[in-house]
Amino acid sequence: MITEIPKSEFQDRFKHVQKEVARRGLDALLTFGSEAEPQFVRYLSDYWPAFETAGVLVPVEGQPILIIGPETLAYAQTRSKIDSIRQILEYRESSEPEYPGIPLDTFPAVFDEASGGRGVKKLGIAGYPVATMPVYTALQ
Repeated sequence: MITEIPKSEFQDRFKHVQKEVARRGLDALLTFGSEAEPQFVRYLSDYWPAFETAGVLVPVEGQPILIIGPETLAYAQTRSKIDSIRQILEYRESSEPEYPGIPLDTFPAVFDEASGGRGVKKLGIAGYPVATMPVYTALQ
């Protein structure tokens, strides 16, 4: 009996999504998930956001990046099947606390990393109806 989905299955899922990203002429796909709606993030990473939100960035070429809030790095590192994890302020919990002294990434930095410096001009979004306003605003 299988008690855990193997990492190879997540790699196959990622490759399948990546082919669809290419077929649609996108530079990347950004998924969005929350504790109540984790499906897009969990499908690609096996990470289930607890009290912060999360996303997975799937570039047309290269490796996926799990994007989380500032407080859940230790949990994400033990759970995620994606090795690359970045923390962004906009994925923080809903009371929007400050995080002085904690180095955080930004969407432009993560997009540049995922695209090899080319940037992301055409972005698909999965989970748009449950995305928070801070994430939506930061993407604009």
